[in-house]
Amino acid sequence: MKTKKKTTKSKPKPKKGKGPSTYLSLLLDRSGSMASIREATIDAFNEFVGAQVKLPGTTAWTLTIFDSEGVDRLYHELPGAQVPTLSRETFVPRSLTPLLDSIAKVAKDALDLGGKYDRHVLVIQTDGYENASREFTFPQVSALLKDLEAKGWQILYLGAGIDAIKSMKDAFGTVNAGAVNYFANEASTLRAGVAMSTMVASYRTTGQTTSLNACIDAKGNLVGSSTVAKTPRRDPMAQLRR
Repeated sequence: MKTKKKTTKSKPKPKKGKGPSTYLSLLLDRSGSMASIREATIDAFNEFVGAQVKLPGTTAWTLTIFDSEGVDRLYHELPGAQVPTLSRETFVPRSLTPLLDSIAKVAKDALDLGGKYDRHVLVIQTDGYENASREFTFPQVSALLKDLEAKGWQILYLGAGIDAIKSMKDAFGTVNAGAVNYFANEASTLRAGVAMSTMVASYRTTGQTTSLNACIDAKGNLVGSSTVAKTPRRDPMAQLRR
C-alpha cells in the first residue's frame, strides 16, 4: 500500500500594510529656549504622528530629544500604533543646544539601519543655532547628511525663529533636503507641523525626496515656498494654501 508523502507548507510571509513601509527618525530640540513653544511643539508632534499612522503603509518611529545635558533616545523603531503621546513630562526644555553632536548621533544611527524599510525620513526640529557641541564639526555633519541623501533619505529641517533654509543650504550643504522657517509662537509652530506632515506624506506616497522650502508667518500662514532640487509629482504644499 502506497503511503502519501507528507507535505509541509512554508509559513506565509507577514503582509505589509497597503503601502510602503516607512522609518521615521525625529530629532527634537529640548534646549531651554524651546520653553516658549513647549505646548505648541507637543501638540504639533502628536498631530504629526496621528496623521502619519493613518496613511497607508506601516511606520516605525525613533524619537531623540537633546540638550547640553543629554541626547536621549526615548524609543527606537516603535510601530506607529505604539508611539506614546509626547507630554509635558517627557518634553522638558532646559540647557543649551549641541546641535551638531545631536544630528551626528542620529545620522550615524540612521546609516547603520541600512535599507530595512521602503522609505526613510529624518526630521530635525530646533529653535536655535549650534552652541554646545564638543565632538563634531559642520563639515563632518554635512558629510553624514549627504550620505543619507545619497541613500534616498528624506531630510527635513524645521527652524523656529531661525533660518533653517539657509542652514541646510549653506551650513550643511544638503541638496535634496526640505526646510521650514517658522515663528516661535503657537500658531506658526502648529502650522509648521502641518507643513512637515504634508511633505512627509508626499514622500511616502511618491518615493521622491523633496527640497521644498516653506516659510510660515507669525499668524500661521504659508507666505512662501520654493523648490531648489528634486520635486515630487504633486505640490505637497497645495493644501496649505487653501
